[in-house]
Amino acid sequence: MNKWMISIIVLFACLAGYVFYSKVYYPELPIESITKREAVAKGEKSVYKMTKIAEENSHVWYMAQMKQGKAYDLMKEKMAKNGWSFIEQNGAGFFFEKREKTLIVTSQMWTGKYVLFSVPMESK
Repeated sequence: MNKWMISIIVLFACLAGYVFYSKVYYPELPIESITKREAVAKGEKSVYKMTKIAEENSHVWYMAQMKQGKAYDLMKEKMAKNGWSFIEQNGAGFFFEKREKTLIVTSQMWTGKYVLFSVPMESK
């Protein structure tokens, strides 16, 4: 009886360790070139800045911590540094303009803590 109980406890501890380490409890990412664990590690470093997490399908993906809407301000500041003027927000889309060109940056809440931004590569 004691051996069975110890085996079950060890098995449960291993399973809990796997779930915590792999971040399997986080929602799926909309990109394939980075794992959830890597995204969380990069996100932890993005307290008051946007962090580039991937380039995929002609888009650059950034992550920022929400921090009471601060993530949206960080994205607007980043685009302004590249010469883009903020026009308006429509849902999850942020519209920018530069030399009569329009660019749409889309955002997505990934968890309650992180926001992902998809920026077309032509923004540079």
